[in-house]
Formats: sequence, C-alpha cells, structure tokens
Amino acid sequence: MRLLIVSKINPYCDKQQGGAESSLKLIAEKFAQKGHLVYLAANNVKETHRLIARKSNVRLLNWPRVPGSRIRLIRRLNIFLFRIWISQVISRSRIDLAYCFYQIEVLQSLISIRSVNHRFRVVMRMAGLYWHEQSKTNPALSNEYSDYFSRVDSINYISEGVKSLSHRAFKELGINPNIKNFFIADIGSSKAVGRDSQYMLQNNGKFNLCIVARFSHYQKRQDILIDALVELSDPRLRLHFIGEGPLRNRMQEKVKALDLEDKVFFLPFMDQGKLWPVLENMQLMCHCTEYEGLGKSIIEAMALGLPVLASDVSPLNLFIKDGENGLLVKNDPSRWCEKIKCITKKPHQLMTISSNSMEFITENFNPDKNVLIYERHFRQLIYKERM
Repeated sequence: MRLLIVSKINPYCDKQQGGAESSLKLIAEKFAQKGHLVYLAANNVKETHRLIARKSNVRLLNWPRVPGSRIRLIRRLNIFLFRIWISQVISRSRIDLAYCFYQIEVLQSLISIRSVNHRFRVVMRMAGLYWHEQSKTNPALSNEYSDYFSRVDSINYISEGVKSLSHRAFKELGINPNIKNFFIADIGSSKAVGRDSQYMLQNNGKFNLCIVARFSHYQKRQDILIDALVELSDPRLRLHFIGEGPLRNRMQEKVKALDLEDKVFFLPFMDQGKLWPVLENMQLMCHCTEYEGLGKSIIEAMALGLPVLASDVSPLNLFIKDGENGLLVKNDPSRWCEKIKCITKKPHQLMTISSNSMEFITENFNPDKNVLIYERHFRQLIYKERM
C-alpha cells in the first residue's frame, strides 16, 4: 500500500502541535513498520526532520508555501501551489490513499485531484469540532464542510462519542452531509505503557495537579480549575498549566488577580519527550473541557499511570470509569473543588486508578493492534474500488 498523510504542521518539529499531529505521525510510523510505503507531507520540513522520519521509514515531504498567509492573494497562491505540488506527489508516487483531517485547503485539493485521478482514495480524520466552531462564526463554511464530508471516500471518527458529537453538530447547523463510509478507530498512544519511577501520592509534601491543553477561545475551561482552587484551602496543592494559546495571558491575569501566583504555575508547550518526565512528578492530571475529541494528553497520562480527573462529558465518560480507571466531575467550579477535596482526603485510591489506567491503555490504545483496524479499512477502500 502506498499511503500519503497530509499535516499542515510538521509533527517532526519541536513547535507547538496537538493530538492530531502526533496521531498522524504515529499512523505513518506504524504503517511504515508494517512494510507499506509511507509519505508524510508537512510545512517547514528541514533535513534534520527528514533524517528523524527516515529512521522510522517515513518519507517526509516539504509542503511548499509562500510566506504571508494572512494576505488573501498569497493565501490563494499557496492553495494553487499546494494543489499542483500534491497532484505531482500523488501521480509520481502512485499513491493509493491519502489521509488527512478537515483542513479546507487540503480537502479541497485532494477531492479536486481525485476527480481526475480516480486511482487513489481520500480518508478524513474527524477528531473534534473545530470545523463546527468555525462554521458558527462563518455560516458560509457549514455548506462547504458538508460538501467535503460528503465527497471524501471515508471518515475516520476517532471515537463513538466524536461520531455522536459530529452528528449533533450537523443538526445544529442544518446540514446533512451524505457520508459514504466511515469507521471508528484511534491509533492510540505513542507513550509506551509504564513509568520510569513509582507513582507517589505526594512529591516533597506537595500534591501537584496539572492540565495539558491549549488555552483556546472555545472548548477548554482552564478557568474552572482556577475558580475551584480559590475555594480549596489545602496548602499542599500546586497547579501547573502546560500549553500555549490565545487565552493564556487572560488566565495568567486571573491568577494574579486572585492572588494565586504562589500556587499556580504556567509552563510552555513541551514535546512528548520533555513532557512525560514532568508528568511523572505530578499526582493528578486534570482536564476541564466542554467537549473533547478523545484527548491525546489524557491517553498518554493514563499510559504513564498518572490518574486523570476529567469533565464528565462525551466521549471522555465513555472510556473513563469514575473511581476505576480515572475520575469524572461535572463542569462547575464547586463540583471540581469538592471532587479534589475528596481525592486528597482518600489519596490511596489513586494507586489503584494508576494501575487500572495502564491496564486500560494496554488493552484499548495499543498502536500495534489498532493499526490493523486502519490497515483493514484502507485495503477495503482501495481494492473494492479496483475490483
């Protein structure tokens, strides 16, 4: 199988990226490991990145772009350049299937090329609702997205919860895409299950909470955790925010206004290699959100045996079982406050949750096992069309 994976952000660079990019990288590497020919197209590719990718037998391609993407003329030029370039890659490398997520310029180009070159299939990853947030602020986009979702050969929902959320979003926007084919799968965690050091209930007398998430204008709710901390008088508690985003400054100002600077710390985005040792010094991962695709940081924390306290929303509550392999709480500061109080009063339950979470990830998010789902579905798409 000849596979092309398209990612606007280069997953081999050390700049900020999310779960989508790390998943695309993991899919590429697992397919290459199984002997498939895998190309990954991304921006800002350097020779050092190519060398790292080649160690996993992934061929990293540099997506050509002209600087100045905020200028409409240059944006159009970049779309035109990308379409010509990716068309040549698909034709020259005899690509069987292109895998991407819902970036309009990518979908637009791949679908346009496929209308001429019928040899390859297009599969789109659906991991969240950013397309829905964009459509709410720009209603013209909703019909455009609906058209692309109808024209791809298959949609990869990363969970049953994401599928349900997506269909609810379709209904809210008044669209009804004609989805030809879909499958539900997530590649899993690139973090090998296990820890370098034993899970500890405290660290030098401190109980460290952390949240690894983008400070976004929608979805993520770091403010809930800050408000909950105001009500908590436990002097052991320390809260660590890890990530970047447009609301980071506002959250820092909120912490300062509430006189919590000695308890709340802001750390920058870290790549996985730097992040995991930091997480090993934490006692509890928190994840406040209105909704979630899957939460790659949650999956990686569970693989690390770091107990997770998450918002009781779909699809998180479909795989986190409260008190068993994680903890759940309603999205309200007072509820978060009470839940954290209960946890710190009975911390020994975290030892059991730590062990159970690692077992859960081993069973459900093993990339060597999950790649077989992708491989089977991709083969069916490719060879069914050619029979």
